[in-house]
Amino acid sequence: MRGIRGACGAAVSALVAMAIVPSAGLATPRVAADFFGLNSQYVLDAGAPAAALDAAVAGLGVRTVRFDINWQGVQATRGAPFDWSRYDGYFGRLADRGLSVYAILDYSSTWASSIPGEQKAPPLLDSDFARFATAVAERYGSGGSFWATRPPGDAGLAVTRFEVWNEPNLNSTWKPLASPRAIRLHVRGGA
Repeated sequence: MRGIRGACGAAVSALVAMAIVPSAGLATPRVAADFFGLNSQYVLDAGAPAAALDAAVAGLGVRTVRFDINWQGVQATRGAPFDWSRYDGYFGRLADRGLSVYAILDYSSTWASSIPGEQKAPPLLDSDFARFATAVAERYGSGGSFWATRPPGDAGLAVTRFEVWNEPNLNSTWKPLASPRAIRLHVRGGA
């Protein structure tokens, strides 16, 4: 028994020593400059307080802000043109501070929902969601029409990462019941 304890003690001591003493020649892992971000839901229309928040966020060294682009907020009725005014203001404020966006494309517009009137149910037709996603990418993605209205240096802030649906694993945001298979099919069908 004493031999096993001694061997375990020696092994633990060796592991602790390896953790404390850096190994020669091993590179320290680096994190991309835009890795650190901030989730910024519910401040889109906050006016002056939101502008102050944008400045504070930029001052912290955060380079990316994550927020939802809500389909209902840009196209409340079938066939209506997309209204980007709300989001253009937010993208503009963030771009003025040199902040990029990690965009979440969600949820259903009530007219497109598989549960009438319910935004957090998947759309009845994935092709409708695909049109919304395409419109967002054409507006705010690389080469998007929004960036054509901005100073040339802002083009590097175009959205390059999109998340489809927020928390589809929760029954509260993928109604009536969360389904990994359903969201996978939704993304494939809408892509």
